[in-house]
Amino acid sequence: MDDKLKKLTGKNKNDYEHAAQEMIDNADAVLFKELIANDDFLFDFVKQNVAQRIYNASVSYTHLR
Repeated sequence: MDDKLKKLTGKNKNDYEHAAQEMIDNADAVLFKELIANDDFLFDFVKQNVAQRIYNASVSYTHLR
């Protein structure tokens, strides 16, 4: 598992907020592809957390534009 994916799925708020924001800001398709590839290995609550993190980053990105 890539370091960015570990941060995105992890518990450290600074790490996961930064990883989600970078994913949105940079349109990081590689990270998104890795997230999808690891779908079977992630618990449902982790998937929900990641979805919320990406959503929050996208809302933040939209408001900055």
